[in-house]
Amino acid sequence: MENNVKQWAIIEKIEGNTICVRMVQKSACSSCSAKGHCNASESKEKVFQVENTTGEHYVVGQRVMCSIQASLGLKAVFLAFLLPFFVMLTAMILCIHIFHLDEGYTALIALGTLTIYYTLLYISRKQLNKTFALKLEQTA
Repeated sequence: MENNVKQWAIIEKIEGNTICVRMVQKSACSSCSAKGHCNASESKEKVFQVENTTGEHYVVGQRVMCSIQASLGLKAVFLAFLLPFFVMLTAMILCIHIFHLDEGYTALIALGTLTIYYTLLYISRKQLNKTFALKLEQTA
C-alpha cells in the first residue's frame, strides 16, 4: 500500500496541461488548542504547479485533493540537508588531513563545495520536479 500525504487545494489557473493550485500551508502548532494565545502559529498560502497527466477535466475554483508520496519527504531532506553536509564534511577532512591546509582555506573550500552542490541541484531542478510531482484527485 502506498503511503501518501494529502492536502486540499483550490485550482487558481489552468494553462494547457499545467494547473496552478493554491494550498494553505499550516504550521504544526496551528491545530493546538492554545494557538489563540501564542504567536508561534502561522499559516501561509502557497501556489504549486501540477501537470495534468491523467487528462481529466478541471475548472478554475474547483476544490481538489493533492497528494505526494510520503517517502519523497525523506528523499528531499536527504538531498537538501544531509548530502550537502557530508559533501562539506568530506571537503573539510580532505583539506585538513590530506592537503594540510589551514582553517581559513578549508572553510572557503568547504563553502565552495556547497556552492557547487547547490548549483548542480538547481541545474537539475527539472528532473527533480518530475520526481517530486504532486498528483491531483478530483473530489465528488
